[in-house]
Amino acid sequence: PRPFTSQYNHPERNAFHYQVKYHRQDDYLVRYLLGPKEREQLDQAWDDLLSAFDYHQANLNLLYEHFQPLAEEGIPRIEELDAQSIDLLEDDLRGWVRALHAHWREVGEAHRLAYPGHLDQCLEMARLAWRHDLTEGDRQQLLEFYRTRREMDQLSHREALQSLLVRILVSPKFLYRLEPHQKSPLESREVIALTGESLATRLSFMLWGSMPDLALLNDGRNQSIVESEHLLSHFNRMRIHPRMRRFASEFFGQWFGFYRF
Repeated sequence: PRPFTSQYNHPERNAFHYQVKYHRQDDYLVRYLLGPKEREQLDQAWDDLLSAFDYHQANLNLLYEHFQPLAEEGIPRIEELDAQSIDLLEDDLRGWVRALHAHWREVGEAHRLAYPGHLDQCLEMARLAWRHDLTEGDRQQLLEFYRTRREMDQLSHREALQSLLVRILVSPKFLYRLEPHQKSPLESREVIALTGESLATRLSFMLWGSMPDLALLNDGRNQSIVESEHLLSHFNRMRIHPRMRRFASEFFGQWFGFYRF
């Protein structure tokens, strides 16, 4: 895109492809072919993409190298720029930097507005990873963990989310197949009926060697899986799924010991 050269194999063109990579040019599509909801989804996808790496800084670097390759003061960080510092730039560079900086602020604001949704997605991941509905205590614990990382440890949103995901994946609720009613075998020999969620988890790990899918989890949550016809229906669905190969490899690998060969 302008102002960069499009000459094939030119160093500037190659640098744009390697460093900036993306250029949005979908005005016709947005204006004539997409509805309001689709436009919103497309805008969000672009915001997610361009905030996932240093897109704006890479663009700024190339603009400086294009217009002021010998600038003595060097290339600033885009977050260091403001209206006053942009006004002091040379005429041919100023307009491009002003537009780029405005877009950087716009993408950053859209990303900040998405923070609550990111947390909701982490909580949903915890529900799937832990294989049961989160209690209010679970939710508050995870949200408080995120807030602590942000406020006390001064982590960025991205870093705090990464820390939260680690917190979910190192939890015993993910690493072990715990059941809510479970006691130590030494404490009680009492036979207790499995909850729907516990039954779904047992069935999934037995047949697939992995976590239950959404269909299994949902029927476990509403307890319908404890009924024989629902349990048999899930068994028949699962036994023809490609994941069923795990049952053969895990069972015979451990039972007959061919893992040791």
